[in-house]
Amino acid sequence: MMKNLIILLILSLTTVTGFSQGVNPSLDGAYSLYLNESDIAQRNEFESLSDGDLAGVEGTPYANKEFLLGNIYQNDKMVLKGVYLRYNSYSDEIEMKKNSTSDEYNALLRNPETFAKIFNDIYIFVPLKNNNEDGGYFKIVTSGKHYDLYKKTITTFNQPVIAETTYQQSRPARFESDEAYFLMSKDGKLGELPTSRNKAANVMSSKKSEVKKFIDKNRLDLDKEADLARLVDYFNSIL
Repeated sequence: MMKNLIILLILSLTTVTGFSQGVNPSLDGAYSLYLNESDIAQRNEFESLSDGDLAGVEGTPYANKEFLLGNIYQNDKMVLKGVYLRYNSYSDEIEMKKNSTSDEYNALLRNPETFAKIFNDIYIFVPLKNNNEDGGYFKIVTSGKHYDLYKKTITTFNQPVIAETTYQQSRPARFESDEAYFLMSKDGKLGELPTSRNKAANVMSSKKSEVKKFIDKNRLDLDKEADLARLVDYFNSIL
């Protein structure tokens, strides 16, 4: 599939073409075509906190808090170049703005034909249950001939707890994130890949014995993303 070839090519690149902090003229007009009509501020529960409360929030919904230079692709073509992007795992949105100094930002339109490269990371939107409403963004960890390895980060926000008695303890507001990994086949089937050695080998049942030997021989720790990616690369190589 052409899209898989494009993603493989993009993954092989190590940098994004640089731009100045001013607005990229090529963004005018095209930028608005890829905006989500939703209002991010209305859906971010933590936006209602005071500046003092926000300063004390533990954790973060961002892989990178600062916006990083990136590109937007649709139908295998680059459609926006030199946009500032970051992934918000709490709202499950790609946040975007035209330049690095602006305080205003929008969300990328959620579309399975559109994906974003944020510096060296690629985020792709995957519909679930055959509709976009139940879909979400996954980060591509590695891409191969038969399977891609995706990572899904789900972040929840817990409001601060104020102690009402001397027997209780106050807790600051905090973000808590959980990560899960998935195999995406080239025919579009998505299935979770456990980080347990035995369970991962069971998922790769067609080459179970080889997979187990590879894990043991190389002392892979599948709780480490790099080792999990190494296993998937090996699995692709023996299919």
